[in-house]
Amino acid sequence: MESLEVERNWSVLEFYAGIGGMHFALRACGVPFKVVGAFDINTTTNQIYAHNFPNVLLHQRNIQVLTTKTLDKINADIWTMSPPCQPFTRLGKKLDVEDRRTDSFKILMQNLVEMQNPPRFILLENVKGFETSEARELLIETLQKRSYIVKEYLLSPAQFQIPNSRPRYYALARRTEGATDVELSSQPTLLTELPFASSASTCCHSVGEYLQDSAGAEYELVPDKFLGKHGIVLDIVDRRSTRSSCFTKSYTQYAGGTGSVLCTNDDVQTDNIKTSSLFERYEKCVDDEERIALLRPLGLRFFTPREVANIMGFPSTFEQPPMTSSRQMYKALGNSINVVVVSLLLRYLLSAEF
Repeated sequence: MESLEVERNWSVLEFYAGIGGMHFALRACGVPFKVVGAFDINTTTNQIYAHNFPNVLLHQRNIQVLTTKTLDKINADIWTMSPPCQPFTRLGKKLDVEDRRTDSFKILMQNLVEMQNPPRFILLENVKGFETSEARELLIETLQKRSYIVKEYLLSPAQFQIPNSRPRYYALARRTEGATDVELSSQPTLLTELPFASSASTCCHSVGEYLQDSAGAEYELVPDKFLGKHGIVLDIVDRRSTRSSCFTKSYTQYAGGTGSVLCTNDDVQTDNIKTSSLFERYEKCVDDEERIALLRPLGLRFFTPREVANIMGFPSTFEQPPMTSSRQMYKALGNSINVVVVSLLLRYLLSAEF
């Protein structure tokens, strides 16, 4: 593919580090690097991060306390960040920069303006919707003020033959003193394809490639209360499916809109199941018991945390700490990134072709 800049061991600061998705993406992109500091205030995600990266200096503190002087002293080459997404989502009321959860991001942008040694590269990830926010305007204004060339993307893993929909906003920034006034003043165009990775390919992996073997896997069946009252909103896939819906932090807690469930009855094709005679009969059932009896033969179960991690591109070396529950893992994964997509973006950002 493209040639990477490998003339030295890049130093990296991870802001809003979460469970280490950015760290795994850096490993996957193939450049020598060292994380010189990771920051997050969430105790659960910090437990998961520390379990997987015990030798990284992990700070459980709000990045609002970081001063320009401290950041200049660290002098990291690369910044990665996934600021809180709630200010830009429907459920988060879309308060944007008025939401207090953006305070740390705003302070970080102010530090970037004032620094003597700003990072050479920055990668930011957030939810779809960030691209129309005031926070995004602040980001672009700050980056251009500090002579960064910026490229913005709206991408989903499904574009890279991964059977999962997870559209996310990404900003890539590379600092260069040689940028022209035109380059710095123009608004970046929101792109939907990487130049070296076309989304046109029809070859997609199947869900079954990401599943655990039955031995040793703890499967949780979809509860009867979901089957009886909310079966019509379940997103059902099987091991042959080449798609699944976005897994969110509320997976297993709500029936609809939080992620797909797996049909373990291999005799059932789920591609058109919602328009099948099965669901026609489901809608005509007079009570929950009838609906439950109708759907139970499908053998519906939730994806395990390990399977969700697989679909999100986390390597087999990624582990769930013994003290972390499955519920905590679902929530942490729902707030994380797709490692494969971010690794491709990092490769491009750090390449001579950017």
